[in-house]
Amino acid sequence: MDKTNRIAVFADLHYTVESGRLKGEVLRWAVREASRRGCEAIVCAGDMIGSGRKAEADAVAAILAESALPVSFTPGNAELRCPAESAEALAILAGAPPPDGVILADSSRGWWDGALGDCAIPAGMLVVTHVPPPCGSHGVLAPPLVVAGHTHRDSEAPGLSIVRGLDPDKALGGPPAFAIYGRDADGAWRREEYVAFPGVSPSEWDASFRRDFLDDLGLATMDEPFGGLGFAIENGVRCIEFRARSWKPEDFDVLRAKVREWRASGGRILSLHLNELSFACGALEGRTLPSTAQGVDGLRGDCRDAVALGCDRVTLHVPKIPAADYDASIDLMCRAYAEALAPLAGTGIAIGVENMHVTAADRADWNNRRFGYTPEECKRQIALLRDIPGLRVGFHIDIGHARNNAPFSTQFPVGAWYEQLGAEVNGMHIHQVERNSDGSFRNHRPLRGFFEPLISLASLVMARQRGILPRAPMFLEIRDGLGQESWLALANAASRASSLL
Repeated sequence: MDKTNRIAVFADLHYTVESGRLKGEVLRWAVREASRRGCEAIVCAGDMIGSGRKAEADAVAAILAESALPVSFTPGNAELRCPAESAEALAILAGAPPPDGVILADSSRGWWDGALGDCAIPAGMLVVTHVPPPCGSHGVLAPPLVVAGHTHRDSEAPGLSIVRGLDPDKALGGPPAFAIYGRDADGAWRREEYVAFPGVSPSEWDASFRRDFLDDLGLATMDEPFGGLGFAIENGVRCIEFRARSWKPEDFDVLRAKVREWRASGGRILSLHLNELSFACGALEGRTLPSTAQGVDGLRGDCRDAVALGCDRVTLHVPKIPAADYDASIDLMCRAYAEALAPLAGTGIAIGVENMHVTAADRADWNNRRFGYTPEECKRQIALLRDIPGLRVGFHIDIGHARNNAPFSTQFPVGAWYEQLGAEVNGMHIHQVERNSDGSFRNHRPLRGFFEPLISLASLVMARQRGILPRAPMFLEIRDGLGQESWLALANAASRASSLL
C-alpha cells in the first residue's frame, strides 16, 4: 500500500433529512475542496448524521461517494441516537479501512469505551476519534497526534487537535470547516490547513447583503420600550419590537409620539409581541378537553394597541394548549382567535406565529406537552389563522426556541426550521441559549458574535443568501438589559468587516 501523506478530516455535520439542503451543500463543498487541495483520503470523525436514522446515513454516504477519494469513518454519539436504525446507519457509513498511518478510535459511547482502551499507540500515528480524550490521558496523547470533534470548536494542544466541524447551525468560532493533516519528513502528523466554508463570514459578504442584513437587524425592547426606542433613534436601529402592555396606560400617548420620532429618524418596521391565548380544561362529551379560551379580551386590547401604534406586524405565540387536544379544539380556537384578532382584520398588519420549546413541565408530563414544538405543528396553526377572514399570517421563527427543544431539536435543528418554513417567515427572534449546571438551557441570553456556542448564525446567513429565508426583521430578544449590547456587537462586527474590504 502506498503511504498516505495528506488527509482531510470531517466532523460534526449533524445531517438530517429535514435540514439536508444547507448541510448537504456544505458537505459537497468539503468533498470537492479536499480533492482540490491534494488530499489522498477523507476521514470522518463522527456525528456526520443528526439523529441516527438510516435515511440520513444514505444521504451522507451518497454525497461522500461523489468523491474519488477513499472515505473512512468512526462514529460519534449522534450516530447512536436511533437504536432501532443505528446498526444499519453505521453499516452504511462504515466506508473504507483507515489510510496508512491512521487509527480510528470509536469513542461514540465515551473515550474509555472506545477500541483503544489504555493501549499505547506507536509513534508517528494519527488517531482519529469523535470525543476528545480526557485530560491527563498521556499514554494516549503522546507520542501520536489525536484528532477529535464533538466540541464544535477549532483548538490545538500538544498531541491533540480538535476540528470545528461542518454544521452551520453549531460551528463555533467561524464558519463550517474541515482540517487537513499532513506527514512531515520525520513521519509525524501535523495539521497543515483549516479550510472554512466561503461567503459566510461577515468579511466576505457583498455590499448588498451586508446592507440588507444590517437594515433588518432589530431589537426587542422587552420591558423597556422607551429606553429601547431611544437607543434605536441614537444608533439607527430600523426594526423594533415592543412587548404588549410593557408601558403604563397613562404613558401610551407619549409612546406614540416617541414612535413617530423613531419613524422620522429612519425607523422602518414596528412589531408588537402580543400576549398568547390559553385554553382551560373542562368536561366535554365525557372527555377532559379545553372548553374555554383565556386571554381573549386582553389579546383583543393588544391588537387595538398595535393598530394605534401604527405597527407593521405582530408576533403571536402558538396557543397554550396540549398537543393532544389540538384537533378536538379547532372550532373553539377558531372562534376565540377570530374574536381576539378582529382589530387586525383588513388592516394589512402581518401576524407572525411563533414556535415554542419543550419545558421541564413537558418532560415531566409528556402526554400533556404543549403544542407548537415542531415545524408541522406551526404550519397547522398558521393554516388555522389563515382561515379567519382578513388576516395576513406568516411564521415568526425563534431560533433559540428551536435550539432549546430536545428531543425535537435532533430531528429539527435550527436549519430544518429554515428549510421547512422559510418561505413563510415574516419575522425572527434571535438570542443565545446557555447551558445550566444541570444540563438544561436558559433562553434569551446575549449573542455577541456570529459563531458562538450554542447557536451559530452561519446557517442563518447561508439561508438568507440563498433565498431560503426572505428578508424579514430579526429582533434580538434578550433579557436583563443586554439586548442593546448584543445589537451593537453584531452590528459592529459587520461594520468592521465592511471597513476591511
